[in-house]
Amino acid sequence: MAEQILRRAFVAIEPDSETRNRISLVAGEMRQFGLPMKYVEPENYHINLDFLGDVGERELAVQREKWEGISKSLGYFKIAVRGISAFPNTSAPRVVFAGCESTELASLGSRELGREFAPHITIGRVKRLGGNFGGLFQKLGEIEFGHFIAKEILLKESTLTREGPIYGTIGEFKLRGRQ
Repeated sequence: MAEQILRRAFVAIEPDSETRNRISLVAGEMRQFGLPMKYVEPENYHINLDFLGDVGERELAVQREKWEGISKSLGYFKIAVRGISAFPNTSAPRVVFAGCESTELASLGSRELGREFAPHITIGRVKRLGGNFGGLFQKLGEIEFGHFIAKEILLKESTLTREGPIYGTIGEFKLRGRQ
Protein backbone atom coordinates (compact mmCIF):
# COMPACT_ATOMS: atom_id res chain seq x y z
CA MET A 1 0.00 0.00 0.00
CA ALA A 2 1.35 3.44 -0.94
CA GLU A 3 2.36 5.75 1.87
CA GLN A 4 -0.16 8.55 2.38
CA ILE A 5 1.22 12.07 1.97
CA LEU A 6 0.10 14.38 4.76
CA ARG A 7 -0.32 18.11 4.40
CA ARG A 8 -0.33 20.62 7.26
CA ALA A 9 -3.57 22.49 6.64
CA PHE A 10 -5.92 25.07 8.08
CA VAL A 11 -9.05 27.00 7.11
CA ALA A 12 -8.85 30.79 7.13
CA ILE A 13 -10.14 34.17 6.05
CA GLU A 14 -7.55 36.67 4.86
CA PRO A 15 -7.87 40.43 5.43
CA ASP A 16 -8.00 42.79 2.47
CA SER A 17 -4.84 44.67 1.46
CA GLU A 18 -5.88 47.87 3.26
CA THR A 19 -6.34 46.07 6.59
CA ARG A 20 -3.13 44.09 6.02
CA ASN A 21 -1.25 47.37 5.48
CA ARG A 22 -2.72 48.97 8.63
CA ILE A 23 -1.69 45.97 10.73
CA SER A 24 1.78 46.01 9.16
CA LEU A 25 2.22 49.70 10.05
CA VAL A 26 1.28 48.99 13.67
CA ALA A 27 3.67 46.00 13.70
CA GLY A 28 6.39 48.45 12.64
CA GLU A 29 5.45 50.67 15.56
CA MET A 30 5.55 47.62 17.86
CA ARG A 31 9.13 46.89 16.76
CA GLN A 32 10.17 50.18 18.40
CA PHE A 33 9.40 48.58 21.76
CA GLY A 34 12.34 46.20 21.13
CA LEU A 35 10.36 43.19 22.29
CA PRO A 36 11.68 39.64 21.81
CA MET A 37 9.18 38.65 19.11
CA LYS A 38 9.17 36.89 15.75
CA TYR A 39 6.85 38.98 13.60
CA VAL A 40 4.49 37.39 11.10
CA GLU A 41 5.06 38.45 7.50
CA PRO A 42 2.15 40.65 6.33
CA GLU A 43 1.35 38.29 3.44
CA ASN A 44 0.72 35.58 6.07
CA TYR A 45 -1.88 37.54 8.09
CA HIS A 46 -5.11 35.54 8.40
CA ILE A 47 -7.95 34.63 10.73
CA ASN A 48 -7.68 30.93 11.47
CA LEU A 49 -11.12 29.32 11.52
CA ASP A 50 -9.92 25.75 11.96
CA PHE A 51 -6.43 24.27 12.27
CA LEU A 52 -6.62 20.82 10.70
CA GLY A 53 -3.04 19.71 11.38
CA ASP A 54 -1.38 17.06 9.23
CA VAL A 55 -4.10 15.57 7.05
CA GLY A 56 -4.32 13.30 4.02
CA GLU A 57 -6.22 13.76 0.78
CA ARG A 58 -9.33 12.01 2.09
CA GLU A 59 -9.67 14.46 5.00
CA LEU A 60 -8.92 17.39 2.67
CA ALA A 61 -11.79 16.24 0.44
CA VAL A 62 -14.11 16.12 3.48
CA GLN A 63 -13.04 19.64 4.46
CA ARG A 64 -13.49 20.94 0.91
CA GLU A 65 -17.05 19.59 0.84
CA LYS A 66 -17.81 21.00 4.31
CA TRP A 67 -16.53 24.52 3.58
CA GLU A 68 -18.07 24.59 0.09
CA GLY A 69 -21.45 23.96 1.72
CA ILE A 70 -20.88 26.59 4.40
CA SER A 71 -19.76 29.20 1.88
CA LYS A 72 -22.87 28.68 -0.29
CA SER A 73 -25.10 29.40 2.69
CA LEU A 74 -23.21 32.50 3.84
CA GLY A 75 -23.26 35.99 2.35
CA TYR A 76 -20.44 38.52 2.53
CA PHE A 77 -19.93 39.84 6.04
CA LYS A 78 -18.05 42.61 7.83
CA ILE A 79 -15.15 41.89 10.17
CA ALA A 80 -13.99 44.64 12.54
CA VAL A 81 -10.31 44.53 13.49
CA ARG A 82 -9.43 46.31 16.72
CA GLY A 83 -7.11 46.17 19.67
CA ILE A 84 -3.78 44.50 20.37
CA SER A 85 -3.84 41.68 22.92
CA ALA A 86 -2.14 38.36 23.66
CA PHE A 87 -2.59 34.68 24.36
CA PRO A 88 -2.71 33.28 26.96
CA ASN A 89 -2.88 36.77 28.50
CA THR A 90 -1.15 40.16 28.44
CA SER A 91 0.85 39.43 31.62
CA ALA A 92 2.64 36.42 30.11
CA PRO A 93 2.18 36.79 26.34
CA ARG A 94 3.13 34.00 23.91
CA VAL A 95 1.19 35.24 20.86
CA VAL A 96 0.46 38.93 20.16
CA PHE A 97 -2.54 39.60 17.93
CA ALA A 98 -5.10 42.03 16.55
CA GLY A 99 -8.61 41.13 17.67
CA CYS A 100 -11.39 40.43 15.14
CA GLU A 101 -15.11 40.82 15.72
CA SER A 102 -18.07 39.54 13.72
CA THR A 103 -21.21 37.60 14.52
CA GLU A 104 -20.53 35.33 11.56
CA LEU A 105 -16.97 34.57 12.71
CA ALA A 106 -18.24 33.44 16.08
CA SER A 107 -20.40 30.81 14.37
CA LEU A 108 -17.66 29.64 11.95
CA GLY A 109 -14.69 29.16 14.25
CA SER A 110 -13.46 25.91 15.72
CA ARG A 111 -13.68 25.34 19.46
CA GLU A 112 -10.74 23.00 19.95
CA LEU A 113 -9.72 21.50 23.26
CA GLY A 114 -12.63 23.09 25.09
CA ARG A 115 -11.37 26.63 24.42
CA GLU A 116 -13.66 29.42 23.32
CA PHE A 117 -13.01 30.53 19.72
CA ALA A 118 -11.24 33.90 19.77
CA PRO A 119 -10.96 35.27 16.22
CA HIS A 120 -7.71 37.14 15.71
CA ILE A 121 -4.86 37.93 13.33
CA THR A 122 -1.48 36.92 14.75
CA ILE A 123 1.09 39.72 14.54
CA GLY A 124 3.95 38.00 16.33
CA ARG A 125 5.09 35.16 18.56
CA VAL A 126 7.01 35.92 21.72
CA LYS A 127 10.47 34.30 21.80
CA ARG A 128 11.00 34.85 25.52
CA LEU A 129 9.40 36.90 28.25
CA GLY A 130 10.96 40.21 29.06
CA GLY A 131 10.68 43.73 27.76
CA ASN A 132 7.94 46.30 28.03
CA PHE A 133 4.90 44.31 26.92
CA GLY A 134 2.76 46.25 29.41
CA GLY A 135 3.67 49.48 27.63
CA LEU A 136 2.78 47.94 24.29
CA PHE A 137 -0.67 46.85 25.43
CA GLN A 138 -1.26 50.16 27.22
CA LYS A 139 -0.40 52.17 24.09
CA LEU A 140 -1.98 49.95 21.42
CA GLY A 141 -4.56 47.87 23.29
CA GLU A 142 -7.51 49.89 21.97
CA ILE A 143 -6.22 50.72 18.49
CA GLU A 144 -8.76 50.62 15.64
CA PHE A 145 -7.69 48.97 12.38
CA GLY A 146 -11.07 49.45 10.72
CA HIS A 147 -12.98 46.67 9.02
CA PHE A 148 -13.05 44.61 5.87
CA ILE A 149 -15.63 42.51 4.04
CA ALA A 150 -15.09 38.74 4.03
CA LYS A 151 -15.87 37.36 0.57
CA GLU A 152 -14.27 33.93 0.70
CA ILE A 153 -13.02 31.18 2.97
CA LEU A 154 -9.69 29.57 2.13
CA LEU A 155 -8.24 26.12 2.67
CA LYS A 156 -4.52 26.73 3.22
CA GLU A 157 -1.44 24.54 3.33
CA SER A 158 1.48 25.45 5.56
CA THR A 159 5.02 24.37 4.74
CA LEU A 160 7.38 25.00 7.64
CA THR A 161 10.88 26.28 6.80
CA ARG A 162 13.77 27.69 8.83
CA GLU A 163 12.81 31.18 7.66
CA GLY A 164 9.18 30.73 8.65
CA PRO A 165 6.03 29.18 7.24
CA ILE A 166 5.10 29.36 3.58
CA TYR A 167 1.35 29.34 3.00
CA GLY A 168 -0.35 28.18 -0.17
CA THR A 169 -4.02 28.15 -1.05
CA ILE A 170 -5.36 24.68 -1.87
CA GLY A 171 -9.07 25.52 -1.82
CA GLU A 172 -11.18 28.67 -2.31
CA PHE A 173 -14.80 28.88 -1.23
CA LYS A 174 -16.52 32.07 -2.40
CA LEU A 175 -19.29 33.38 -0.19
CA ARG A 176 -22.61 33.77 -2.01
CA GLY A 177 -22.54 37.56 -2.11
CA ARG A 178 -24.34 40.39 -0.39
CA GLN A 179 -26.93 39.51 2.24
